[in-house]
Amino acid sequence: MDEKIIQACKKQNRQAQRQLYEQLAPKLYYLCKRYLKKEEEIEEVLADAFFIIFTKINQLKETKAFWSWAKKITVNQCLLILKKNINFNLYLEDVSYSN
Repeated sequence: MDEKIIQACKKQNRQAQRQLYEQLAPKLYYLCKRYLKKEEEIEEVLADAFFIIFTKINQLKETKAFWSWAKKITVNQCLLILKKNINFNLYLEDVSYSN
């Protein structure tokens, strides 16, 4: 990732954010496809991930770690969607006890 673009994004330059989005979106889209099957969930995760990336980019200390940082944010957003969709209810009558 170009460090000039990242530095401009830290200054909230809209053109730089657009460039970053255009470079990163296809890669992050395919990353989401590994976790999610529904197109609307993938789009939701991408929107949330880019929102987090653009609002918290100032917290990134090392610009060389940007790609890993962006991937981690995206994967975490995918996992949140998966957790939301899984039913974790356990019914005790379904469990048999052996004494």
